[in-house]
Amino acid sequence: MGKYKQSRLVENIIRIGADIPNLQEHLRPVLDHLKTASQKLDSSERRSANAALQRAGFDGNGRYRSVGTAITKAFRVLEDFGIEPDEVFSAFAYQKPEGTVPMSIAFSNPSDPFSPEAISNSVLHFSWTELRPDHFEVVAYLS
Repeated sequence: MGKYKQSRLVENIIRIGADIPNLQEHLRPVLDHLKTASQKLDSSERRSANAALQRAGFDGNGRYRSVGTAITKAFRVLEDFGIEPDEVFSAFAYQKPEGTVPMSIAFSNPSDPFSPEAISNSVLHFSWTELRPDHFEVVAYLS
């Protein structure tokens, strides 16, 4: 479950339970678990995913027409490892000629596509530089 979805769920449980005596006290263990529940990315899987990103040109040798195109391609590579973004991206953040952004990631949940499981020990480090109009160099890897 993504961090955003977890926090919304916890807020809703607290809001609904505010009128029920002692409900928050009884739900505290569940709420604490929801706040900290996450998955860890195995180091061998991280190495494999990083190798796939390198083969796809995310070692700085690939060129992309836009930052958005590069983000899409990076997450298509990570799909093969069951990894997806754990946040919504704002196009505004990627309008600069260069930048570096750590992107939260999650394991896809095939049984419920609306509830990916956040990965707590890794992010996708994503850096770009505009070399000239419509030509971006991008480096992306899992930490």
